Amino acid sequence: MARYSLKQVLKKVVPSSLKYKLFVAYFLLLLIPLSSINLYNFYTAEEKMWLKNSEQSQSSLEKIRQELEDYMGIAAKTMILIEQDPSTEQRLKHPEQYTYLERRDEIEALLNGFMISLFLSAPPVFYTISDLKDNVFLTYSPLNNNNQSKTMMAMYSEMLSNNETYRWQREANYVNRDYTTSLDILSLYSVLKDKSLNPYAIVRIGIDYRQWISKMKKNSTQGEHYLIMDKNGEIILTTGSSDQVNGAQLFEKMKTITSTKIMDKQFAYHYSYVPKLEWYLVRMVPLDTLFAETNQLKRSFFWTFTILTVLFVMVTFFISSSVSRPLRELQLKMRQLAKTNLKTRLDEERFDGEILTLAQSFNSMVVEIESLISKLKIEERQKEAVRFQVLLSQMNPHFLLNTLNTIKSMSVIPEEQHKVHEVCIALGRILETSLNTDVDMIYLEEEMSMIQAYFLIHQQRFGSHIQIKYECESDLNHTLVPKFSIQPLVENAITHAFQTIAEPVITVRASKQEQNLVIEVSDNGMGIEKAGAIKSLRRRKGISIDNIKERLQLLFKDKAKFSMVSSEQGTTVQLTIPYLLSEPYRKGEK
Repeated sequence: MARYSLKQVLKKVVPSSLKYKLFVAYFLLLLIPLSSINLYNFYTAEEKMWLKNSEQSQSSLEKIRQELEDYMGIAAKTMILIEQDPSTEQRLKHPEQYTYLERRDEIEALLNGFMISLFLSAPPVFYTISDLKDNVFLTYSPLNNNNQSKTMMAMYSEMLSNNETYRWQREANYVNRDYTTSLDILSLYSVLKDKSLNPYAIVRIGIDYRQWISKMKKNSTQGEHYLIMDKNGEIILTTGSSDQVNGAQLFEKMKTITSTKIMDKQFAYHYSYVPKLEWYLVRMVPLDTLFAETNQLKRSFFWTFTILTVLFVMVTFFISSSVSRPLRELQLKMRQLAKTNLKTRLDEERFDGEILTLAQSFNSMVVEIESLISKLKIEERQKEAVRFQVLLSQMNPHFLLNTLNTIKSMSVIPEEQHKVHEVCIALGRILETSLNTDVDMIYLEEEMSMIQAYFLIHQQRFGSHIQIKYECESDLNHTLVPKFSIQPLVENAITHAFQTIAEPVITVRASKQEQNLVIEVSDNGMGIEKAGAIKSLRRRKGISIDNIKERLQLLFKDKAKFSMVSSEQGTTVQLTIPYLLSEPYRKGEK
């Protein structure tokens, strides 16, 4: 394991720039301690405020729950008072002794008295009394003329079978919409019995609990919402949007967390259990409202602290920049040297003192490096030019001696003397191009002319029956190609491809493809593999394909391509070079 000294560790950790050293010192010694202290104080105050608000919210929720239980208790007390009223008992047990109007007036007077004295400030209450002979008395108009007698008698039978004296039940609204628009009503059912415990009637007291919870919501001052959940976690009622709370997730927390206070990212929840109904009364307070005062203090502090920090940093950077700016500019210029090809210079008028001396030394160094690189480039170009001429010299007509011998032989034979003139003209074309070392690239038509001259000499020497086809567009005659780049390919095809072919054909093609000139030399010979297997009787090797590849690389770098495809049906060589079109010239003009 490598060991580092304290100096090495500090060198790795502490910034080297003076400007950033001042900033780090300010950050570590002033900004972090002050921020930590203030954050601690704010979070402490926030926690105390949260506890205080939680206690107040829980106390308020318990009062609401107690108010609901008080309403339920009053409803139960009303049942007892109805049961203890002898006049009501007499009219319900013996309805045949009274007219319907007498019974109705007596019972409604009793119920209205209860409503005035017991439920004056409570939510709307709806009484239903049914004797055991299908006579029903109501303090409201039923919804859609529902058969209240049938409903009451069904509940009476169910309660007797379960041996129940009373039952709380939430059921669909059965009251006309003129009285309430709530979806459901909380009802208390009770069976009335005489002193001998014989049942004689059933009473239902309906409480519009939705209107009551809406009243609680209107009286709230913190923008909170209320919801009621049953023992299975299903939401019975909510005063806000149902999308604001995940009932299943909230109920799971209520079952697992012992505290009656729960908080998520949006709301603080307080809940209280109503045993008689097996309901959970939940109060939702938005955190933005709960911590509005704290958040306002936070924002004020952070804005003040941020402004002071920015001002301090600006002053620190201004002071340090006057020292570090020249050094940073020198560093930037040094990085730009390679990208700008050593064209970067420092403005010496902007510096003074030791920095001026450093800038002058930098500029002198750049000038010297630029001079050395220029010399190296010149030497490299000279080496490439020499190498190119060496390669090109290999392409001089290597059959010159044999051609001269052919001319000598034809000159002493009277029947062949007329061919000497043609051979000399063809040889002159090739030598003229070969000996012109000032030109590396020639017209495509000149290269084709050399191929024709070479083929003429070859026919005069060997009497060859090879056929050459040219497929070149006339618009390409004055495009530039490397000298001796096509003729060697034709020579190789003549030399190696047709030893066993009856009707040999060579095709030379030239075409423009996008911004490139594509040249193909193809034959119908035996292919490279088979030709290599046949031992050549020639004493001297032909010009290598590598010669052409290397010259293409020297001229065009990576912009040129060379490919060769060979099979038993023939060989195709393809050259791809940049398309360079030159204006036609006339000899003697400059």
